[in-house]
Amino acid sequence: MTDLVDIQFLRASRCVETERILYLVDNGDLLWVFDVSSGNVNRDLRFWSREATAKEKCPRFSLQQVVDLILGQKKNFRSTEIERQWILSAQTMMRLRRAGEFRGGKGILTRDSLANFLQRRWLGGKNV
Repeated sequence: MTDLVDIQFLRASRCVETERILYLVDNGDLLWVFDVSSGNVNRDLRFWSREATAKEKCPRFSLQQVVDLILGQKKNFRSTEIERQWILSAQTMMRLRRAGEFRGGKGILTRDSLANFLQRRWLGGKNV
């Protein structure tokens, strides 16, 4: 399982301003970008950590392959685990769950619902 990183991580690791990162996203130069917003007007972007740290070493994967690498083999996840690994606040997680984005029991999220969420929220597909 690999983490998703936020725009602050990208700013620090690439030594660029937010506007430059948003340009790279909108221009399709960053492929593995997901909008994890909970219905807000603004995007809340997360980047696949492998591309964020070493894009030149990141071969072209399919969306399904990247989702599998992000989630690993587990069938269920604790919601707090996803909050930590995707840098989501508890409030954002609660809003996403209330919106029906994720399935699972109390405090548990199913892998299928997380995978579907990532596939729906992938921004790179707009630029491929």
